[in-house]
Amino acid sequence: MYFFPIEDNPRGREFCEKDFQISSYDLHTVPWGQVPEEEWKYEDENPSCLGEFVWTGYDYLGEPTPYNNDFTILDNFQDPATRAKAEKELAEKGSVSTPSRSSYFGIIDLAGFPKDRFWLYQARWSDKTVLHILPHWNWEGKEGQVIPVHVYTNCDKVELFVNGESKGLLERADKQYRLRWDDVVYQPGKVEAVGWKDGRKVATETIKTAGLARKIKLNLEKGFGEGDLFYVDVKITDKKGNFAPTAGNELKFSVKGPGEILALDACDPTCLTPFRSDSINAFNGLASVIIKTKPGAKGKIVVTTTSDGLKKGRTRIKL
Repeated sequence: MYFFPIEDNPRGREFCEKDFQISSYDLHTVPWGQVPEEEWKYEDENPSCLGEFVWTGYDYLGEPTPYNNDFTILDNFQDPATRAKAEKELAEKGSVSTPSRSSYFGIIDLAGFPKDRFWLYQARWSDKTVLHILPHWNWEGKEGQVIPVHVYTNCDKVELFVNGESKGLLERADKQYRLRWDDVVYQPGKVEAVGWKDGRKVATETIKTAGLARKIKLNLEKGFGEGDLFYVDVKITDKKGNFAPTAGNELKFSVKGPGEILALDACDPTCLTPFRSDSINAFNGLASVIIKTKPGAKGKIVVTTTSDGLKKGRTRIKL
């Protein structure tokens, strides 16, 4: 999710956005924490620092800061007056004040998908070449408006192109991992980043404006051990196979053969669909399902995902 206009987070600013979501530009933080770049600056200036602490690697159920004013969890309120107010509202309404069910802190979301910040950390921590563009490029209705483009990278310099037109070549400062083009004007099409190291072009990353959602694509990752678990990622695409980053279609799952749905999720912190279900709304074009094989099972499992108006997706698991 991305919200505009973007701004760097002053200490202690309330960073709620809308629809109980958080902007993936990664410029806001909780009052008691730091955005990654700020934390890294402190570390680099302190030679005695032995490491860092990140909360958290993965999202988790509960603690949906900044939307955690859940009046059924009174331990959220340590101030006696505030807690008394919460107890009163709970007694009168018997309901929670926000729908958020899970945290927003994670580098990886509750369904196992990496967030944009995954590549920001990877640019800092990894020796591999990293080049990641954000946001997506599907902004119908915002033609002619500014949509800032950021690139997470450990390349020496990056040149950004929008529909073939250069928006400038930026050189990365030492221990800088985010490059910003904050004045890009949106027009549908293609955004391309070209990364350079030691005078050589080493990486290219491209995102495109997707058309209408038309297909479901399943990607299988095989599990291991007795009672194997198989993880299936679900992506909605347009008719050309371009990822549709705003799709929210209802997805229905079915399994044939010696397996069953163990859990499914779509990484939306406000989604209250039970994990043990056979349908869920995609969140920004994504969902995930875990298939559990039956003990001692042999043969073939077929997983099918359907949605009204979309070409169904199917994958086969051979045991």
